[in-house]
Amino acid sequence: MHLADPDHLEHIGLTLYERKALMALMLCGVADAGTLCREGNVPTSKIYLAMEKLAGLGLVQVQPTRPKMFAALPAEVAGPMSTLAFNGPQ
Repeated sequence: MHLADPDHLEHIGLTLYERKALMALMLCGVADAGTLCREGNVPTSKIYLAMEKLAGLGLVQVQPTRPKMFAALPAEVAGPMSTLAFNGPQ
């Protein structure tokens, strides 16, 4: 499975940092904020807000650990938006 161009996710209303964070998390599976910042090139000041929005959309799971960990949800759970992230618009 390959990741689609992150620009495809702009059509569903995600900001640049949300798109980058989601793509980085999909590659990592489970990661903390620092890893997502490094891998996704997201500023540390933006990562928690981006991940909370993605969690609110049902695209990621926030694990209540210290430090906070984030998990990418499988496409079957996250639904059509995660399928768009992997395959792009059909």
